[in-house]
This record gives sequence, C-alpha cells and structure tokens, in this order.
Amino acid sequence: MAAQSCPVAHKSETAVLGFSGRVCAVVPPRLSTKGKGGGLRGEIRGWSAASRRRLLFGLGCLDFEGEVRRHGGQWVSVMVSYHENHDPGPVKLRDDRLKLLDAIRYRVGVRRLVWKIEFHRHGGPHLHLMVWVPFTSSSQLRAFRSWTWAKWEAISGRRNYVYVGTATARVFATYISADYTMNGRKGYQYRVPDAWQHVGRWWAIVGMEARWTTRPVSDPAFLKLHRVLRRHRQANATYKIRCGRSRRPGKMWLLANDPVAMQGSVNKYLDSLTD
Repeated sequence: MAAQSCPVAHKSETAVLGFSGRVCAVVPPRLSTKGKGGGLRGEIRGWSAASRRRLLFGLGCLDFEGEVRRHGGQWVSVMVSYHENHDPGPVKLRDDRLKLLDAIRYRVGVRRLVWKIEFHRHGGPHLHLMVWVPFTSSSQLRAFRSWTWAKWEAISGRRNYVYVGTATARVFATYISADYTMNGRKGYQYRVPDAWQHVGRWWAIVGMEARWTTRPVSDPAFLKLHRVLRRHRQANATYKIRCGRSRRPGKMWLLANDPVAMQGSVNKYLDSLTD
C-alpha cells in the first residue's frame, strides 16, 4: 500500500481504501471535493454533530503511540479553567489560549497537541489539552504541573484551576468527544453562553498529521467491501461509522479498537476477491 493524502478528500478514477491510526476509510470513485456553499454562516449556539464527527475522525487518524515511539516522552492531559465567577469572553479566551500554547512550545521545545473548549454549568469556559512532553519521570511531571499552574495564573490574571496528569490518547479522545447532544450527559458543556457573540473554533489538532496508507479498489470490490463494513458496524457497536447519504454507497469510515487486526482483515478480504 502506498502513502497518500487523506482518501476521504480525494478525487480519483478508482475507489480508494485507506488506513491511518485507528481509522479505516473507503471512498467511491470520482468523489468531488468542490464545496456546495451554504450562504452566510449563522450564529453558533452549540457544538454541532458535524464538528464532533470531524473531531472523532481527526483524532482517530492520529497515531499517538507512534509519536511516542518516534520521539520518546509521553502524553499528558491538561485542563485549565477560569474562576467560577469570571467569564473572560471569547476574545480573551482566544488570546489566553494562544499565549498558553506558545508558552508550552517554548517549555517543551515543540508544539504537538490537541485542544478543545468546553463550558461549565455557570457558563464559564475551560480548555482541555492533550500535550506531548519529552519526559517520562514523575519528578519532571510535577515540575511541569507547577509550571503550568504559574503560567496560567500569569496569563489569565488570577489564581484559577489547573489539572495536569497522565492519560492515554484513547481515554482523552473518548472524554472530549462524549455525548454532545444538548440533552446528553455533557450537553451543558456545549451550550454557548448568551453573552458570547462568537465562539470561533471549538477544537484543533496542532503539530501532527495523519499518516495514510492507501490502495486502489475496483468498483465491484468497493461495493462488496462497503456491505461488509456496514454489517461489521451493525454487529459491533464499538466501531464508529460515517456513511454517504446518496442512493449509491458513498464514503464511510470506521474507528477500530484494534487497527492492526482491522487492516489485516480488510486487506485479506480484498485479496481474496482478486484471487
């Protein structure tokens, strides 16, 4: 399989199967990437389902464990918040976030992280981050925790809450992409306060890229593979999927618990179709 760009954004004469991180994606031939347009964007009052799907897809495509194997170090989970009675507003939150990310870059020597905004019940915002750091010892983690407390106090202007601890990428991704519905368990964390006019970005991936391996797929094999993956989705609720809505099977992706086994099984099935 060849390394190529993201298969769900390609335009090819043949169907494409791709793997990156925990994601298995299959795309029909001649998929147009031209946007349809939707006019002026309305006021954002909550985190949309489409944004959540993009976050799940983006995190699933990353190989967090591979980053540790290549660069050493470890991933740490960081949460910074404001005082309960203090709402900084979207402009200050954005400025504070940029200052914190720049400070982290100077501290660890590189900026390799994921961040996401959430809101408290009282309406104030907080930031969740998954940050790569070049150390693994507990003493260095304590030093980084103390540094983060002091840096966030200097940036935000007061003594606010900060959490720093170790966490696996899968646990972090599961938490920040949990029930996003307005009535769900974490629904209140995705409602925009009335005083806010513009939220801006809800999340971003910084300093990392997906590493896709792809292979072309014939039209008959694409249709069979599409059906197999749909049945697999129905039989196993631990896989997430995104399907096209047209009459013809469209692009879709699966989020696998065991990506190595998933890739081996899918490739073996496609090879059996060509024998």
